[in-house]
Order: sequence, then C-alpha cells, then structure tokens
Amino acid sequence: HTPALDVLFAAARRADVEAAPAAWRAVQTELAAQVPVAWVYHSRGLQGVARRVTGVEIGLRGELESVTRWRVSP
Repeated sequence: HTPALDVLFAAARRADVEAAPAAWRAVQTELAAQVPVAWVYHSRGLQGVARRVTGVEIGLRGELESVTRWRVSP
C-alpha cells in the first residue's frame, strides 16, 4: 500500500451506501494509476478427470481457484 491508497481504502470502508460507489471508484482509479497491469486468469474448461484427484472445486474463476487444496490419492 501507499499512503494515498491507505487514505482511499479507509474512506471507502467508512462510506455510507450512497457514497460507497464513488469511494470505491476512487480506489480503483488510484490502483490503475499505480499498477496499470492486472493478471487475469481464465480457464478454457475441464482439462481431465481422475477419481484419485480430490479437493477440486469449481468456482467463479474456474477449477484452478482451488488448486492449493487438490490431493492425489495413491
């Protein structure tokens, strides 16, 4: 974080319902100025199926969202 982002995040967290959209847009604008690139992950579908693999959960961002919880049985 930077001091500018800290101030904007604090203001957005305190904002009431009416002020919140503008406050969060200010955060997004500052983030875009400081970090003009963002990684976007996209999975094109199921890569394979195996009964031995457990812990796979499909979320809004695809199956790789749960990759740290995957386990392979012997």
